[in-house]
Amino acid sequence: MRLHDGQNAGQAALSWQDLAALTQDHGFSLVAPDLRPQDPAVRGLFVRRTLRSGLSVHMSDAVDLHDLTTRVVGRPGTTLTVFLHGRAAVTLGSRAYELGAGRDGGGRPVPQAALYSLAEADLFERRGIRGQHLRKVALRLPPGWLSGAGLSGDAARLAARLDHEHAALTTLPVPPEVVRLAESMLTESASACRGCGDLMQESRALELLARVLEAASGAASAGTAPPHHADARLRAAQEFLAAHLDQDVTLAEAASAACVSVSTLQRLFRDRLGVPVYEYLRRLRLAEARRFLERGEGPVTEAALRAGYTSPANFATAFKREFGIPPSRCRG
Repeated sequence: MRLHDGQNAGQAALSWQDLAALTQDHGFSLVAPDLRPQDPAVRGLFVRRTLRSGLSVHMSDAVDLHDLTTRVVGRPGTTLTVFLHGRAAVTLGSRAYELGAGRDGGGRPVPQAALYSLAEADLFERRGIRGQHLRKVALRLPPGWLSGAGLSGDAARLAARLDHEHAALTTLPVPPEVVRLAESMLTESASACRGCGDLMQESRALELLARVLEAASGAASAGTAPPHHADARLRAAQEFLAAHLDQDVTLAEAASAACVSVSTLQRLFRDRLGVPVYEYLRRLRLAEARRFLERGEGPVTEAALRAGYTSPANFATAFKREFGIPPSRCRG
């Protein structure tokens, strides 16, 4: 394990106590499980540092050692996260999302970026999965940073929205040059380079940000839906699916709730979340079944039915494939 706080590094697994100290965010707390301060929480690379430009960088190439749920009071500003591998179930205010890399037809990771903004302080909750490998680079921008960056055209309009709208979210697949930049930043942090290392990290962070903004605004100029319209439609579909987990819903119903066609709905989920609609719904139902079991509200057979499985054996197989543990291990 190598962890950085911008000044020093260590080789041990990062304990919950160390993780909390490194995070340094207001109200950062552990929701579950009940860990002692010295208990290991993650294993791998974990980096946090503030750059001269005012950006904050958070990078990780780590494996969760527990089903770790953390909560923090998110500060106003904009966050860009490039997910190279793995996914994260998060709640921003009252809205729940699943963000992260998708997978192609061969099961290989498809890196994705997520841009979200907070116009005011709000709760941010992340639910990790034991054994999941999360590889990502995140940049946090202070309020007003983007508006003062000298952008123009579609990029300026996107920046203004991110600087002023609360809980705005844009997700998109990232071009190869963004993947290259993110990988370089992680590699350099892992080698703990000094000399001009910090300057190189800052230059790559700024280029990565510019490339993602260019890709997001380029989608609008290419004739696709403007990012904020597409995001609103996607959120409407996600909220509809989340509200109807216990019902059989059709693509047409979800598309109607989002005011788009079925083909547009399928494209939004594929391009922005990296998964088909029904795969996204399957994961939502499995996550809800897991919470049902963790709260001790009923047996595994009932959890299976809630997730849409008539066969407990099929449910157990899908559950273990998704979370790495059998459903019986989640009984509250």
